[in-house]
Amino acid sequence: MSTAIRSPFRICLFFIVGLLITLNLTPVFAAATPPKVNWTAGPKAVSLGDNLAQLKVPKGYLFANADDTRKLMTYLGNPTSNDDIGMVVPNDNQQDWLVVFSYNPIGYVKDDDSQSIDKDAILQSIKNGTEEDNKKRQAQGGAPILITGWQEPPHYDPASHDLVWSIAATEDGKPLINYNTRKLGRNGVTAINLVTSPANLPKIKPELNVLIANYAYIPGKQYSDFVSGQDKVAEIGLTALIAGGAGAAAAKTGLLAKLLLILGVVAKKLWFLIILALAGLKQLFGGKKTQPSSDTATKASVEDQSADKAGD
Repeated sequence: MSTAIRSPFRICLFFIVGLLITLNLTPVFAAATPPKVNWTAGPKAVSLGDNLAQLKVPKGYLFANADDTRKLMTYLGNPTSNDDIGMVVPNDNQQDWLVVFSYNPIGYVKDDDSQSIDKDAILQSIKNGTEEDNKKRQAQGGAPILITGWQEPPHYDPASHDLVWSIAATEDGKPLINYNTRKLGRNGVTAINLVTSPANLPKIKPELNVLIANYAYIPGKQYSDFVSGQDKVAEIGLTALIAGGAGAAAAKTGLLAKLLLILGVVAKKLWFLIILALAGLKQLFGGKKTQPSSDTATKASVEDQSADKAGD
């Protein structure tokens, strides 16, 4: 690659590194070469998980499957999880948000406690766990997280079996937001997590709600398909899902302290969010101003796209 092609990428990289230093973050890439991602462009219905669910990706959005989602997380130096089953991003370089889908087969979560969710007690439990977790964060050189309250208190829709909540927090004085949706199914729970800045949340929520409504378990995997005495029942209810995240086997096991399941999505995906905001989706992944004509848009690596543009 010529110096002329490399320079803009290096300048952008140095700028991002400088920003991360300002934010007291450590930029670590797990791989030198960006992965090639096969983005599926909407409108298109895509499958998620192992014959688990279907998502109707609207026009103007791009979808990455489980493998590509993990590749991106690995490249960006983030811990990856086998629970990740997909990602959606807007095909618009003026928008800087993403939605990550993950699934945990913990079993059928009973919603008997939907009318007795103690929001104050849950919030205090989260604060206590965060204070304990902050000791480890500070020991590792990280800034403590301060839980400031509910950005949106937990609420459950018995018709759609969606559990929604949002926690407001600050890290080193900077606001954080993590908007959570848990969609209950016959055999487990799908976590739908929005990653964005607090200022963007109000205008993005209508788009997020469309994506959530477009996600559905296939017949046989839906919440109403549960067979009593045959199917596995989760050891936790709605309260524990909020307090400990969908990955908790049971609240009493001490997993409430693992608040990365609640707040860690922001930190986990922060590299991705910063790059989306600075470089733009289309510059990073080769998106175009016009909607892709094919259902599947194969995106080349960042450097490959730079080389293409330099040759135009």
